[in-house]
Amino acid sequence: MQPKNIYRIVLTGGPCGGKSSGLSFLREKIEEIENHVVFVIPEMATLCINAGVMPGKNSISGDMLQNAILNISLSIENNILEIAKNLPADQKIVVIYDRGIPDGSAYMEKEDYLSLLQTRELNPVSASHARYDAVIHMVTAAEGAEDFYTLANNSARHETPQQARDLDKRTQQAWVGHPHMRVVDNSTDFQEKLHRVYQEVCAVIGVPIPVERERKFLVKFNPMNIPKEAVSIDIEQIYLTTGSDKAEIRIRKRGHDGFYTYFMTEKRDHGPGQRLEVERIIGESEFELMSSMIKPDTCPVNKTRHCMLWANQYLELDVFKNSNTSTDPSVEIGMLEIELTNLEHELQIPDWIEIIQEVTEDKEYTNAVIAERIFHKKPALSWLIN
Repeated sequence: MQPKNIYRIVLTGGPCGGKSSGLSFLREKIEEIENHVVFVIPEMATLCINAGVMPGKNSISGDMLQNAILNISLSIENNILEIAKNLPADQKIVVIYDRGIPDGSAYMEKEDYLSLLQTRELNPVSASHARYDAVIHMVTAAEGAEDFYTLANNSARHETPQQARDLDKRTQQAWVGHPHMRVVDNSTDFQEKLHRVYQEVCAVIGVPIPVERERKFLVKFNPMNIPKEAVSIDIEQIYLTTGSDKAEIRIRKRGHDGFYTYFMTEKRDHGPGQRLEVERIIGESEFELMSSMIKPDTCPVNKTRHCMLWANQYLELDVFKNSNTSTDPSVEIGMLEIELTNLEHELQIPDWIEIIQEVTEDKEYTNAVIAERIFHKKPALSWLIN
């Protein structure tokens, strides 16, 4: 189980996305907050390459490099966390990773990546969802800020703009399915881009920042049109008795292919479309124990979440298992959620998704209300459609 006062955040992105500046900016801003300690874990690939471990040199293969990166990552990450766990409990420790383990999958075939994980008794869930609390992807300057794309500030960088764009997409895809993945694009100037990254980190560590974040839509779609790159996650969500109207506490089982991670989340409202979330990973036994504290007149909410990237947006399409939405197998009703990193960003919805209505501020469409509907043996969504 992860201690409540430690937050693990990956900063990743394509070449020349601004990670180096982002790491410095985040460290400076977070350390200004009282009782906050910041550890920054460097990028292992750059360390290895600068040390001379380069594929194609002296018979060094790409697999050898990835194996070394994984070994070093596990050692350094685990040791830094051990130090963090021994600091006073009244301090908030923010561990920022310059890339995380799943980034390696952008440079390998999927089968080779899975085999590499298995040699360390890891799997795609334990190496991603369970290991890091959030991941923030800074889009390469070669996508939307081409005039600022350069190779000059990183001796390990060699990609052309097109190669940078391709690698950026592969790196994004490596993290699809993570419960807290955010993509920060180049739709603003660079200083504002850094601020948007900071906003995302504040949301993770529980520091309120007044920014509209989430938009939610009731949608209709054909399940056959879900992109093959989408990652489908099974979720069981249970709302607990809190004794307070100001807080909502839920526990969640989340994973795929038989591998699961367990979370406890506390949410507090901060105005229309704004919610402050504080979340920590718990163990399976704690999840089972807390399940008995289920809120009266509610049932567990079971759904499949289809996670995908679209136009530099991270989309989560929820399909509830008892929604009873249609007798037509080619039509499904779901809930589409989009987390914003830029208030001025124009939403782009895939053309295979039909919006029925926006329900961002409609409390009837919250999972907490759906848990009550299920308890009373009523459909999760179709009763809400006009």
